Amino acid sequence: VVYGERVRAWTTSTPRPDPVRVFGAEFRIDERALPISVPGDLAFYVGVAKIRSDSPRFDSTRGYAGLLYRP
Repeated sequence: VVYGERVRAWTTSTPRPDPVRVFGAEFRIDERALPISVPGDLAFYVGVAKIRSDSPRFDSTRGYAGLLYRP
């Protein structure tokens, strides 16, 4: 999966900031490709994202991974 998003976060007592831009790619493997068998849905994912903001000035690349299990 390749993705791009513009997101914001703020509290109600402050003005809305400019959006933060996030671009990334993610790779998912579900239970059909894993060498184990479990009841329910199982998936593993790994990705990398580039995060950019103009105010405050922020430019970072982050990696992430996770395991999803839905019984």
